[in-house]
Formats: sequence, structure tokens, C-alpha cells
Amino acid sequence: MKNHNMLPRDVTNYFITMFQHYLAFNKIKDYDLHLNSIWVNEMKQHEYNPAHVHRGMLFTGLSSVMILKLPSTYGKEYSAEHVQQNGRLQILGAANGQFAKIDYQPPMDLRDFYIFPYDMRHCVYPFNGTNETRRTLAANCDVQFDPIKNRGAA
Repeated sequence: MKNHNMLPRDVTNYFITMFQHYLAFNKIKDYDLHLNSIWVNEMKQHEYNPAHVHRGMLFTGLSSVMILKLPSTYGKEYSAEHVQQNGRLQILGAANGQFAKIDYQPPMDLRDFYIFPYDMRHCVYPFNGTNETRRTLAANCDVQFDPIKNRGAA
């Protein structure tokens, strides 16, 4: 892999603005932010991305997924027809407890944009039945902040 920046400034500024909005919404203040990587994922049928987390130069930061292209069908669902999994993004929470709902499977539409912390496990399930592709634009952004100062911030 080779470092480069071929993206127009307005695209990188968009990502930075969205990450800043996420941090403001979560009441994180007094931070340094560094957009460190943007890449395209293109998946064909039967391909998948196993559960993983991200990191950049720091262990604290934000990841994102923007939906650019979806196949017209995800094919026959083999695991659970009543809860479609094929081709879906699954965000796996770290909470526990008998009645805790810890997993989130967002409804994916073109141009949707999801932001989540580096340490939030996530995966993408395979799809089948088509020669089309699923394309996403992903980005990582390091966030350096003091968690003690930000605890319970109003």
C-alpha cells in the first residue's frame, strides 16, 4: 500500500465535518482529529468481511461506511429467511446482559453513511445469486482526547 491523496479537498472535508458532528453529538470536546485513511471496498457474491475492529495511528478513533452501490438482489437467504442476513453490515456491540440488545444491522440504502468507534466490532455477510457488486467507501479518523475530562460532559 502506498500513501497518496487523490481525493478532492471537499470530499475529505465532508468526512471531517461528519466525524466532528458525531463527536459533538456524543458530547466529546477538546480533541485532536486526524483523517488517516479512506478506501473503497468492492465485494462480489460469496465474498465477506469477518468480524473485526479498526485502528489508525491511535487506538481511539472513528470508522465509517458509506454505501455507494448495492446489488439488485442478495440472493436466497440460507441462514434465516425471517431475518435476512445476506450482504448486510452487522455492527456488534460490546454490552452484555440477558436482555441487552447489542447488535445493530442497519437498513442499507444508497448514500447511507454510518459512523462508529474504532473498537466497535463489525462484519459484512456474503450474498449470492448475482454477478453484481456491493461497493462502500470507508474512512478512519484518529481522535485524541482525554476521556476523564469528557466523562459526563454536558
